[in-house]
Amino acid sequence: MGFYNKASQANGVTKMSKKELILTIVLCTFVMAFLMSGLMTLFQFGFTKQWVMVWAQGFPVAWFCAIILNALIIPHVRRFASYLATDKVQRSQAL
Repeated sequence: MGFYNKASQANGVTKMSKKELILTIVLCTFVMAFLMSGLMTLFQFGFTKQWVMVWAQGFPVAWFCAIILNALIIPHVRRFASYLATDKVQRSQAL
């Protein structure tokens, strides 16, 4: 099963420990903020020295925002995704 901790699997469902969850949030937000801030500033400045300087200044701000927004929004997204993944009959009973 790849990187998953076998001890945390039950009935085919993988449950993350709190440490795994925090590490996942930190790493995912780091990668996304790094790539997106780099791409967005690249589109504006092209491959220049100015681009590197602006990217270096913008990345920490983007990462901080990504962590905060992730903590606030991901629980709602998970709930909505779970809702969408259920059968229509189960959805109508949930309402």
